[in-house]
Amino acid sequence: MQIKFPKLNFKLFIIPLVGTLMILISTGLMYLFGFKTFEQIQDHASKRIVLLAVETFLAVSVIHYILKVFNKKFPWEKSWIFRFFLDTMVVFCMGAIMAYYFNDRTTAAVRNFLPPNMPLELSFIMPVIMNTLFVCVVELILLYENHANMNVKIAIMEKERINSAYSALKQQLDHHFLFNNLSVLSSLIYEDVDKADDFIQDFSKVYRYVLQINDRDLVTVEEELDFIDAYLYLFKSRFECGFEYRIDDMSAVNQRFLPPLTLQVLVENAIKHNEVSKQNPLHIRISHQDGLLSVSNNHQPKMEDVYSTKTGLRNLTEKFNLLNTTAPTFKLENKAFIARIPLIEADHD
Repeated sequence: MQIKFPKLNFKLFIIPLVGTLMILISTGLMYLFGFKTFEQIQDHASKRIVLLAVETFLAVSVIHYILKVFNKKFPWEKSWIFRFFLDTMVVFCMGAIMAYYFNDRTTAAVRNFLPPNMPLELSFIMPVIMNTLFVCVVELILLYENHANMNVKIAIMEKERINSAYSALKQQLDHHFLFNNLSVLSSLIYEDVDKADDFIQDFSKVYRYVLQINDRDLVTVEEELDFIDAYLYLFKSRFECGFEYRIDDMSAVNQRFLPPLTLQVLVENAIKHNEVSKQNPLHIRISHQDGLLSVSNNHQPKMEDVYSTKTGLRNLTEKFNLLNTTAPTFKLENKAFIARIPLIEADHD
């Protein structure tokens, strides 16, 4: 069975570097306050610093490997008491190993560098303290890594959820668009064959746009306006004097973005819920102001009840929410229903 060692995290190198820095600072303070002469420091400091750096890195590497194994086989969430016991055993076992190494190899160096009355028991106490700190630091590093990995997984899952939900919404609106226009065509066939033929030609142009943008999450304002102009013309050819529309100059915002078929949803909503007749013509205006696209119509609700799934505007709002941008607003102002749509900049993520 081949043992697979986990990759060492570069953060582990910080621990011996910090230990080395602490020794350098303490050595400088000893010299500054006269506890050690320059000759004493020169004789022992360099050797001790190198030994400390090597020993610290080896100890941290071993602890990192052990705790990685513990995290897989004995995670904290299963039994924190047992895991605490295991971590404590690691501290004392590593401390005993380091104490043995100190006593056998570096006792003389430690003795020469420490004050004369310093007990040799520190050769065991110090490794235990050091390994306690090492275990705590490595545990924090592993906890941070697990947290970061979990956030990445959550972000990936959230992105997949958003893409799936957005695709479903877009597909639902596309089908809604198709079925409604087929109903329009069906009614025109019995009224005027020539007009129905013209309608088919214009409808083919409109639906070509729907097919072209089917895999796109955003389109430019210019593209959407070209489409909605053709789309509105279909209704103009059907309702004649009962329907009027106006599209203001949009050159200032032509290269901004919005979800495809946004304007189609708003226009369809206006036609569906309002009276369209020669006596009470419906007026639709598309304009822009302060970075918002405005679609307004005179509010004249139909007398009869209109069947509605009430999903059009709600789905449109959800599309903007999924794109992580400001949601559109819908208000009734001065006998006019106004939808204000935020436009998305090119650098939007």
